[in-house]
Amino acid sequence: MNKTLLWVCWLACWFAAADGTALAAESCVQCKHVDCIKGLIKQKNALAQGYDALARKWDPLVLVDGAPVATVNFNSIIDATQRNAFYNELLRNHAKFARQEDAMANGIGPPAGCDVQAATSAETDAYETCRIDAASLSRAKAAMPCDQIGDILSRHEDLHRTQCLVRQRDAHVGDYWLYTAIGANGARAEKRFPPLMQTPAGRAREEAAAYRAELAELEPLRELAQKKCELTIKDVKITACSMYGMEAGQDISGKVCGDPVKALWNINTVSWSRVPGGGLSRNIDPPWQNDCVAKDSDEERRRVAVKRRGGGWMCVYEEGDTPKIYIRNFRLPQCGTPREETVRAPVERGECGVPAPPAPTPRPPIPIG
Repeated sequence: MNKTLLWVCWLACWFAAADGTALAAESCVQCKHVDCIKGLIKQKNALAQGYDALARKWDPLVLVDGAPVATVNFNSIIDATQRNAFYNELLRNHAKFARQEDAMANGIGPPAGCDVQAATSAETDAYETCRIDAASLSRAKAAMPCDQIGDILSRHEDLHRTQCLVRQRDAHVGDYWLYTAIGANGARAEKRFPPLMQTPAGRAREEAAAYRAELAELEPLRELAQKKCELTIKDVKITACSMYGMEAGQDISGKVCGDPVKALWNINTVSWSRVPGGGLSRNIDPPWQNDCVAKDSDEERRRVAVKRRGGGWMCVYEEGDTPKIYIRNFRLPQCGTPREETVRAPVERGECGVPAPPAPTPRPPIPIG
C-alpha cells in the first residue's frame, strides 16, 4: 500500500497466535468460550464509545464551508492548488487521528477472558482501492479462538469496504479528480483519486458503527454459548435454626445447564440436626428443582421481603467475569441470630452433559526393602 497517498483503517486489538498461521477450527457455541465472548463485548463497547469521543473531537477540526462533514468532495474545490493543499492537510490529519486511535485502543487493552499471545490488526484501504488486506485479515482471524468470532471480524472489514465502494460509485459527485505532486527536484507526478474522502470524524463514526454491528452479533453468540454451560455448587452449609443448644440446617448441592436465572436448577439437600449430647443426625432429602434470581433484581427484592417474614433460603446469581452464586438464608425470629446469612457457594463450570473426569487411581504403596 502506498502510505504517502492512502490511509488505512485499523481494527484495534485483534489478537493473533504466536506464529500467526493457525486457523480457528471450532464452534464458538461452547461454554469454554463464554468468558472470551464476554470480554469481547466489553472491549467492543469501549471501542465504540472511544470512537464516538474521537468523532466529537474531530468535528470542529476539519470544516467545509465552516461546517463539520463526514466526507470531503474534492471536485467541489475548483482551484487545483487549493485542492492539492486540502488533500495534503487531510492526510496529515488522518495521521494524527491514527495515533489517537492507537492510544485509545491501547488504553482499552485486550479482551478479558481471551487467551491471546500477540497482537495484530486487519487493514482496509478506505479511499482509493477499497481493498481488504487479505494477509492481515487472515492473521487476525487465525487469532480468534473459534469460527464465529473470526467471521464477525470479516464482516467488520466488509462494512468498511462496502462504505468505501458506495463513496467511489456515488453518481452525484462526478469524475475522479487529478492530484499533482511536485518532487524535491521539481518533477511532477499526477494521479487521479475518487472524489469523496472521509474526514477523521467521518472515519470515527464509521468505526463506531462497525463495532456496534459486531456487538449485535456477539450478544446472541454469548447467549448460545451460555446455554452450553453447566454450573455446579456443592455442600453449601446453612443453619436454619439454632436455639437452646440445638441446631438444624441443610447442606445444599445443585447444578444447572444453561442460563442460571432462566433454567431450573436440579437441587439435592441433606437436612441435618444436632442436639446437645445426642450427636448429629442427617437425612438425604428427595431431589427437587428450584430457580436462581439475578442479583439486585426486582425479583430478588420481592423474594427477600417474603422470606424475611416466613423464613427459608434462596439462590442468587451475580453476572461478571466469572459467575458467582450466593445462598441467602433467612431464619425465623425464634431461631436465633443473626436473622440472615449469605453464603457464597464455590462454583464449578463445565460443558453441559460432559461427565466429570474420573478420580485418579491411587498408586500402590512401594514396599520398603
